[in-house]
Amino acid sequence: MVGLKLVSSDNRIQYAKSPTCTRPTSKTMKCSWSYSLEADRTDYADLRNSSAGTWHLDVEAAAYDGDFYTLDSSAKVKVKRYAKLATTQATPEPVVKGRTLTVTGALTRADWNTNTYTGYAAQKVALQFRKSGASTYTTVKTVTTDSAGKLRTTTTANASGTWRWHFAGTGTTGSATAAGDGVALK
Repeated sequence: MVGLKLVSSDNRIQYAKSPTCTRPTSKTMKCSWSYSLEADRTDYADLRNSSAGTWHLDVEAAAYDGDFYTLDSSAKVKVKRYAKLATTQATPEPVVKGRTLTVTGALTRADWNTNTYTGYAAQKVALQFRKSGASTYTTVKTVTTDSAGKLRTTTTANASGTWRWHFAGTGTTGSATAAGDGVALK
């Protein structure tokens, strides 16, 4: 039997749920666990924003003969609050080549204090563009979210393609990429 728990920097504990185990040999067992901490699930209602950051893994293995082994702080993992970017909106569509295009969006992240998603203020988010027929996006400019997590900027439309927002994340919040908005030139 194996006991497994994650312990946050503010000493909150999350216990492992059902593992997936295999027996590579008659004397060994290989198990893996995964954790999903979602702000809108009551299972994790006791998490707080201060819980985001570096957590450590505590493991205890017990043999059938009663012998056991405990390994505290065996590994460190980063637990980050989930970030979401709203679908990118670029207007007008279509746009005349060389004219101004307005691009909007919004960045939110899990608020573990209220079990909701709230606007993430004062964060740098990249506005990216992928020209029609191309396979990669290029960062055009970086925009800072307002106090409600909203994004708004203007740019010059020089080619048809898709615009999107990309947030690289922070030490306590994961990265996010918005669905793009295709804009054609007329």
